[in-house]
Amino acid sequence: MSDSAEVESRLIGQWPTGSPSWHDARASRIGGSEISAILGVSPYESPFGLWLRKRGSIGGQEVNDQMTVGTYVEDAVCRWWLDTCGASATLVDGGTYVHPERTWQLANPDRLVYGPGRKVSVLEAKFQIFADGWGPDGSDEVPPYYLAQCRWYLDVLDLDVAHVAVLFGQEGRFGRYTIRSDREDAEL
Repeated sequence: MSDSAEVESRLIGQWPTGSPSWHDARASRIGGSEISAILGVSPYESPFGLWLRKRGSIGGQEVNDQMTVGTYVEDAVCRWWLDTCGASATLVDGGTYVHPERTWQLANPDRLVYGPGRKVSVLEAKFQIFADGWGPDGSDEVPPYYLAQCRWYLDVLDLDVAHVAVLFGQEGRFGRYTIRSDREDAEL
């Protein structure tokens, strides 16, 4: 993504999602799921709700059944993507990273994709009951809140490509999408 050699993003931890340490790391930073709320494209949280949560006036988002299913099927969705990606790649659990200069900017990718000796892309695994808002398989047409999340991660990690693998529950099928970095989105 960058033309010059810059300092790499910094791994600050490898905590289980939802653990106290994971929440502590996110408390004063903006993560990929939160940027969609700030931009007003999140179906799950408003900008005002995020502000209230960040200042401690309200509690966190309650976990629903779809989120629970997503947690349980994440490994399977990642495995499907790896088995069908057509390339020699290695997946590594994502961890929690901060941008090298803007340490308030945080990324918790589901997986990092490594090619020969280097980090090459992000893999996000999703579970959706319906395919509404998703474009054709193989496209870059994903719901705006996932697009914002992926581009946020690409900016934090200084990468060019994010893959999104999805299990559509109602249809019983997988989908594959590729998101590329975009300088204008990153600046926004």
